[in-house]
Parts: sequence; structure tokens; C-alpha cells
Amino acid sequence: MAESKIRLKPYAKLRIRVCKELQTADFDFIKLALQDEIPAGELEEISNPQKLWNAMKKRNLIEPNDVGFLKEIMEHIDRLDLVKVIEEYEEDRARNPELQAPDKDARYPEQVESPGEETAKKEALPLHTASSDSQLQKSAKPSNRYHLLHSESSPGLSNANQPVIGSTGGQSPLLDVQGTTGSQPGTRNIGASPLSPLNGNTSLTFSNHVESKETFPKQRVGFDGKVVNSSDGVGNFERPQLPASLDSLSSQTARKPVYGDSEDLEEDSSCGASTAQAVFIGSEPVVEAAGEMTERNEGIIRQASVPLEHLVQDGVPTKKKFSLRKYQRELANEAIEGTNTIICAPTGSGKTLTAAYISRIRRSQVLKNGQKFKAVFIVCIRNLIQQQKDAFQTIFPPQDKIVGAISQTSDNLKTCLLNNDIVMLTAQILVNDIKEGDVKITDFDLMIMDECHHTDLDHPYNMIMRLYMTEKKNREQRGESTECLPQIIGLSASLGTGKGNNPLQHYYRVCANLDCFTISHVRNPVNEKELLCINPKPKTDQIKLVQPRSSDNPFILMVKQMMEASEKEVSFPMELSKKFDKGSQGYENWVIENRNEAERQALHTPEMRNTVITCRFLRDLNSALMLYDDLRGKDALEFLTKKILENDDRSIHSESPEVETKLKGRFMSQYRRLQSHCEAESPTSNKMLEELYRLLTEQFEKNPESRGIVLIRTREGCSALERCIQENVDQRLVRVGRMTGQSGDTSMTDVQQQKVIKAFKKGLAEPDGINLLVATDVAQEGLDIPKCNLMIRYNFVSNEIGSVQSKGRARAKESECYLIVPDGSINADREYKNMSKEHAMLEALKDFDKLDPEEVRRNIKEKQNELWGRHLQAQAQSSARQSELEGSGVKVLCKECKAFLCRGNFIIKKGGHYICVDLDFPKKIREEKIRRRDFRTDAQVGVSICRQTVTCGQSFGPVLEYKQGSRRKGYTLSKDKIMLLYPGKEEPVQVKKWPSVCFNIVEESVSD
Repeated sequence: MAESKIRLKPYAKLRIRVCKELQTADFDFIKLALQDEIPAGELEEISNPQKLWNAMKKRNLIEPNDVGFLKEIMEHIDRLDLVKVIEEYEEDRARNPELQAPDKDARYPEQVESPGEETAKKEALPLHTASSDSQLQKSAKPSNRYHLLHSESSPGLSNANQPVIGSTGGQSPLLDVQGTTGSQPGTRNIGASPLSPLNGNTSLTFSNHVESKETFPKQRVGFDGKVVNSSDGVGNFERPQLPASLDSLSSQTARKPVYGDSEDLEEDSSCGASTAQAVFIGSEPVVEAAGEMTERNEGIIRQASVPLEHLVQDGVPTKKKFSLRKYQRELANEAIEGTNTIICAPTGSGKTLTAAYISRIRRSQVLKNGQKFKAVFIVCIRNLIQQQKDAFQTIFPPQDKIVGAISQTSDNLKTCLLNNDIVMLTAQILVNDIKEGDVKITDFDLMIMDECHHTDLDHPYNMIMRLYMTEKKNREQRGESTECLPQIIGLSASLGTGKGNNPLQHYYRVCANLDCFTISHVRNPVNEKELLCINPKPKTDQIKLVQPRSSDNPFILMVKQMMEASEKEVSFPMELSKKFDKGSQGYENWVIENRNEAERQALHTPEMRNTVITCRFLRDLNSALMLYDDLRGKDALEFLTKKILENDDRSIHSESPEVETKLKGRFMSQYRRLQSHCEAESPTSNKMLEELYRLLTEQFEKNPESRGIVLIRTREGCSALERCIQENVDQRLVRVGRMTGQSGDTSMTDVQQQKVIKAFKKGLAEPDGINLLVATDVAQEGLDIPKCNLMIRYNFVSNEIGSVQSKGRARAKESECYLIVPDGSINADREYKNMSKEHAMLEALKDFDKLDPEEVRRNIKEKQNELWGRHLQAQAQSSARQSELEGSGVKVLCKECKAFLCRGNFIIKKGGHYICVDLDFPKKIREEKIRRRDFRTDAQVGVSICRQTVTCGQSFGPVLEYKQGSRRKGYTLSKDKIMLLYPGKEEPVQVKKWPSVCFNIVEESVSD
């Protein structure tokens, strides 16, 4: 039977996939979203996804060349799997001209072929013409040709009014030589020869475009001006040998290729002297002679230089332009040699791109030895995965499928490694997959850890390194080689100073944990200057000390009176220290300690139950005072109303205890007075807010193109501050959005976070863009948020690492950084200490460099042995504790009502969750349905709530549905929601960490 020539088009495949995967709830949500687009009568008749698709297509909401509306809907309903399908469809269309409508005015191909592809282009492509540059400025399509650019043409894109040197009829000379030797069709003479050396007005650019796959020999001009022959006659070229030095080109003028660099690789106009440059376009390097720089962002080539001997080692094809600057090359040197190292450089200096370049070189070296290359790039949080993948694809194009990523809904690591050489993932995923036996440490050639300063104690980064060290120690004891272990590269903007007063010893500790014996940072003075140009320090870095609120403010006095009255009615296990003022973090810590102790005693001392409830009330009032110090009275009152009257989901009571009723009554008796005060409050009563409004207005009036970030401590404060700015700053100047973390009732999903970041990058140029981002510390570290020239920390100070990271977010030229704090506050003192620690970090790094390498290695080795010994001792103690008790003798109790839930032997670990598998457990809870959230191995479908007593309602954690194995459902037990009663003990204890409990917990594979 003849094979059918009919094939489904990608658009049809997309339609089938989306319609097939939509669930009933998704279908209903989409219909709800389309109420303004489709008449109600017609909408009611739509009974399936196929009809819904047709209705959307009929109104041009979905078209083959525009599925943006469909993607936005999938983002809103949290169908990340379908968002990924749509993005893949868009990527296919972007790189495949056959999927797109023909462009009559197109002068350049949509797709660049790599050497070795079988596709043949029968028609010759038109030559580049100067008259077509105006269209190029609009479409930004790469020319993919070998050409000489006139030095006087406009920066960035060729100017239509500027002639191309040596051209005839507007055509530029080609340097892609085809046909027999000596025949050079399509070329024009420049002086004596089209192959003459570079003069002061030209730069020579090579790229990897292949116009034809004819079988006759094909030739190409090398860097020395000689013709380089193809090795196989079909366009697969041997890599040309590069000259050892390009000093003769140092005075030549270079033009930036028409298209290329990402924002991370922009150059400042004031940087350094002219140097020759080598960049990648395709599988071959590009040589460009650097000249004088002009305005930033005008498309002038940056003054980076990569030693060409490293470029000729690399034969991995890519379609995108990329190069390392000199300081990045210095950062990469030790890693390229195969050394474990920590790359320490400021935020925005291009550490990720440096790591990508290192990966490319290392991969090339491994492949040339006939071996497979596998690497992982490890991040702390999920929303960094796509960002870092995008950065790596600057070097490894998506179509090559070298770089993959594991999201919360994608396949496991083992599957991903079969299809990709480099995989982006979170640390916990790698820990789980190694423990599951899906992969081994020795499966990898390279492991890159982003934000590696977290590698300590029980952080997942350190858990990975303990698995690494276990393999290393075992091999050393057996006398086996450790060369099979992966190379370790850490990335960090700031390593911190540690808990002690000796930063150098802290560096030894970080290096020991990462098995690194060098810290790669910029030492060369010339490179330091270049780094400062690329990543300039903020023009302004100030602490704004403002007048704090008056302590005799009516709002403050009323709230404190409620707190004092509540304190007198119950007994506290721990006496109040007078140094903790109400409305401070110290007071909150004291309340939490009392609550924890009261919960422990409540099993045998019923009156302590009242203390637990009172502590919650006191904590809410204290938080309201802290919020009032930062923001407006109505923001603090709204927070209190939600917490006290609506219970904020802390416990869902069907009947409130007497003490809780009394506390709520006390608040309601003051509510009207509090409300009246808030309504009468002046907008400028809070001097911190007044200063914030002033700074924002001043900045955005001065520079409407500005981007700003405001960091605040809490999620509640983030939401309230967003409203403050919307109501008090001119919306024609400032359009604000917010971003918080992924936990808590005001949390944001990955999709929501990415949507906010995309809007921030757009600015006010687009209707859905924003130019100001209010965020918690989630925006302080890791996230790539370019073009920001205003960073304000609003009464928010973390440690010295956080201070360095937050200032690094302001990456634009002449950026400004401010810390707004009340005069005389703890945060002001803390920031001064951080500034001292920042200086100590720099001095410690200098001391580290001065030491003899062997001494450094010896010190790190000693610290490593010390830490490893502690780990083994802690492991032995944990095993001894767990072996002493059988889980069957341990009672698991509800932390709220102290009712019995199950025995310890019915708790198992499955994946990253601790779940109860007692068959009687479902009878003791009620399952509350929630919106389904899909992950790689399971899905959250509900929440389990205690129903042991009428006044409890404690939430234990998510209810999971598993996608693999025989176990279909799991009831998670959060360590914060339960207590353990050990045999022979009268009082239960809280669980600080599940791994530290005194009985053995069985671990079940996610596939079982």
C-alpha cells in the first residue's frame, strides 16, 4: 500500500492537542472568560472544546499565525502544559518559513541552515542591498550572508542612505565563494581583490549560512584571506585556523553585525581602548576589529575579546551571535581547564552566559573524544528555569535541542537527559531523582549551581554535594579514580561573610562544601575597568532616614491597649522581656516562642489552649502595628479585619472557643474608632510613604523610560503598597505591578510571576506593560530584570548578600538605589553593618588571592574534612535515634486539638512529601476541594482538614493524586500542623524537620 502523502499541519496538531487536553473545569473557565466576546445565547450552545475553538476562530481570536490570545487564556487557567505546547508551536513557526505566510518584501530567508542539513535551496538568494536596510530595521531579520559593512554606516542597522563600499547597484560584496576554484560569482572588487585584507573602513564578518547543498566542491574564505575547502563537498567545512594574534587589526573600525546581542551583552560607550574581537555566528567564529564606541544601545559592537585558540576548539553549530568580553573570559579560564571553581561576579555581569560558554567548550572537548556529554544547570527556585534556559540558548539554539528543562509538569530527569545534553532544573528535583535511582552523580560531566552561596547545612544544594562527596570518598577508599565525577562550577554575585567575623574562613567553608579550590573573579585591572563599564555601580546609593510615626498616635495606642489587655488574661510559659517593644520583630518572636511552648503543654494543661489562641491574636495585632509603621492606617485595619474576623484560613472553626469570641469582641469594640482615625488620616502622615512618592515622581518625570523596583518585607505589605502607589502617584507616569513568592494565601504561581516580569520588560510602551514593580525578596535574587535604573528598599534590609543582590537589580546606566527607613530604626543599623560586611568581603577576596595556592588547597581540604566528619557524626546520631524507636510506638497528634491522627509507622516519604497512609485517616478529616495544580509526578487536588473536634478545623496540607505507581492518593502532613508523642513521654513535641524525628520513616519511590 502506497504511503499517504497527507500530513497534519502543525496548526491542526495544535488544535487537536488543546481540545483533547482541556478538562471540564478548564472548558467552563474559558467560556466564562469569553462572555464579553461571544453572545450569551451562542455561548450556551457551545458544548465541547471543538465548538469553542470554532467560535473563537470565527471572531479571529485564534489564527494560525496568532495564538497569543489562546496562550494568555491557558496562562490564566494555570494550564502550564498547554502553554508549553503553544510556545513550541510559536517557536516552530518562527524558525520554519514553510509554516508562515510568504512575505512579498522579504529579502532574507526566515531560516538559517546549519552545515550538514539535507535541505537544498535551488534558487539563489538575493544579495544584500543598502536600500533594503530600512525594512531590516523594522523586521530585524538576519542577513545570514558574508558581507563587508561600510564603516560610516549608521550604528546597529545599516543606514539606507549610506552606500555600501565597493558595491554596484546597491549590492554588497559577498565572501561566500562557490563553484570551481578561482571562480567567484557574485563578488565585487574592492581595490585589487574581494579577498584583500581589512582596511580602515571595513570589518570582515563570517557566518554559517549555507545557500546550496550542491555536490560540487564549495569554498569559503578563511581568516587569513585564503580559501578554505569543504571536507566533504556538501557544505560541511573544516574549521579554519585562526591567526595567533589580531594585533594588526587593533586600530581598525568594526561595525556591529546588523542583529545579535541580548540585553545582557550591551556595551557602555565609555569602555576602554579598541581591541579585536571574536564572536560566534554559526559553527565558525567571526573576527571583528573594534573601533570607537558611540551611544549605548545604538548597536555598536562591544569591546570584548575572546582568545581565538578557544574558539577553534569548538565545533558545535549555533545560529545566534555570541561572544565573551575580556572579563568574562578571565572568569571562564579556570573552568575551561576543567577545574572546579566558584565564579564570583556582580549581578548583571553575564555569569550565566559565561557558564553557557564554558559548557559549550567542555561539551566540544567531550564530543571530540567520542563520548556523550551531559550537564545540569541547577537553580534555587522554579521560576528561574526558563530564564536560564533562554540565556543558554544564546549559544545553543532551540532547534538543536541541546538544552532542555524540567518544569513542574515535565518529564523526569532521566527522560530529559535522553533528549538533551544540558538540563535546567531545581536542586530538589536532582536530589529526588538521585535518591530514586533514576540517575547517578557520575552520569554528569558538568554541574553548574546558580546562587551557590546557598550550599550549606541542609539546603538542597548541599544535599547534592553530600551525594557527590559520598561517591568521591567511597572511590578514594577503594583506590579508584575520581575522574568520573562531574566538574563543579558555582555562580554567585556575593559569597557573604558567614556567621563569624572571619570572611576568609567562610570562603574556605563555601569552597569546601562545593569541592572547589579556586574562586574565579576579575583581577586584571583592564578587565576590571571593562566590567565597571558594562556593569556600572549605581550613581546614587543612599540611606533615606525619615521621621518615624509618633508613638502617641491614636491608632498605635488603641492597638497596644488591646494587646496589653489580652496579655493579662492568660498565663505565658515564657516571661516577656521588656526590651521587646510592641510592634517589633522581637515581640513577634517572643509571641511565637510562647505559642509553640503552649501548644506543647496544651495536651495536659487545657488552659494553655487559651494561651495558644491569644498568642495568635497578639501576633496579628503586632503585625498590624508593623504594617502601620510602614504604610497607611487603612492598610493595617484591612489586614486586621481579614486576620481576626475572617480567620484567614488558619483554622476553619464551626464553633469558636470562648476566648476567641472574647478577643474578637475586643477588636470589634475598637473597630469604629480605628476606622474613624484611618479615614481622617492625612496622605502624608507617614513620612516614609511621602518620601517614596517623591522619589518615584522625581525619577519618572526626569526619565519616563525608567524602570523601578520597590522591595518590601511581607506579602501583605506588597499588596498594600501597590494600592498606595496606584492611589497617590500619577498613573500617567507610573504603572505598577506586584510580585510575591509561591507560598501563602497571597502567593503567585510561576505563570503569574512570569507574566509580571514580561510586563515589566515592556514598560509603558505597550498597554499591558508596567514600569514599576513592587515585590518581596523574590525579586532580590536570581531573577533577570534588566533596564532597571531605580531600586528602592522600603524599610527592608536582609543580610549583606541580600544588600549586594538587591543593588545589583539596578543594572541600567546611572541607576539610583535608596533604602527608606525610619531614623533610629533597627534596619538602619543593620544596613550600616551590611555595608561594613560588603567591604570585608572584598578584602577577604584579596587576601584569598594573596595566599599560596597550595596553602589555600590545604586549608580548604582541612575544612572539608572537618565538615565531612560532622556530617558523618550527625548521620550516625540520626540513625541511632531512629533505630531506638519503632514508629508504631509514636503517636501523631493534631497540633490544634491534640486529637490522635495515626501512628508513626503510617508516615512515609514519597517524593518530596511526607504523607499518612493509615486507612483510617480519611475518616478523621474532611477533604476540601481546591483548583487542581499539576506537577511532574503528582497533582494537588484538595486540602485535608481535621474534624476530630467541632472547634478544630486544622489544615494538615495538600491532598495529592499520583500519576505513577499503585498508590493513587496521598495525604500530606505539614510538620507545622502536627505534633509527636513519643512513648514514655508526657508532653508532645513539635517537628522541626521530618528527617530529624526519632524513628525511621520509610521512603517510597514515586513510581511505586
